[in-house]
Amino acid sequence: SGPQKNLEIVLTGDEIEEIIDFFSRESRIPRVGGVFRAIVNNLIITAIESDFGGPRFVITKISQMPSRYLT
Repeated sequence: SGPQKNLEIVLTGDEIEEIIDFFSRESRIPRVGGVFRAIVNNLIITAIESDFGGPRFVITKISQMPSRYLT
């Protein structure tokens, strides 16, 4: 596939909470403390809770390249 592209969007605090909660439910990893990291399907989310700047997160897509070890 082509080069990596970054997308920056602006969401409300409620929308951010909803996305992080979705990843928490799907991965069955509870949100505890200020940092949350989970993998769901081929997406990794890294979220940081901050009293100063509010919640923020980055979602990274994992490459779907086939493995020569799995058939």
